[in-house]
Amino acid sequence: MTLNELRSIVAVGQELNFRRAAEKSFISQPALSLAVQKLAEELGVQIFERGKREISVTPIGAQIIEQAQRVLEDAGHIREIASRGNDQLSGALRVGITQSNMSMPCATPATTPKPWPGSRRSSSWVGCNKRGAGSAARVSTRRFVGMRQR
Repeated sequence: MTLNELRSIVAVGQELNFRRAAEKSFISQPALSLAVQKLAEELGVQIFERGKREISVTPIGAQIIEQAQRVLEDAGHIREIASRGNDQLSGALRVGITQSNMSMPCATPATTPKPWPGSRRSSSWVGCNKRGAGSAARVSTRRFVGMRQR
């Protein structure tokens, strides 16, 4: 049983016509018929009943087609997961400033730049001395909207 065979029975089940299903699947009609026949023989059931001019789905065939659609959707989700794993720019970007011996003015939220469009910011401010100068650091996390953090 292959994904191509599952795609074939789903296409025939939707179109109820081998020629249109073959065109929709971008394969030849004999190749589509062979894939459907091979899967039916492997499973040991009749998926479709062929008449002179019409095709109907058997009751067990309807259940098989429904499950095949779910399998194909899950296979698509697997491809999405794999493509997200290859995208090195997805996920959270964490930037921090370490304390140094240099004196700097105390940073406030009013003096910091706004986040770029499509991002969220969460920050925490670390240390200012009594005179409003000295060691201060801001730790910021920016995350693209719609991305999941790992």
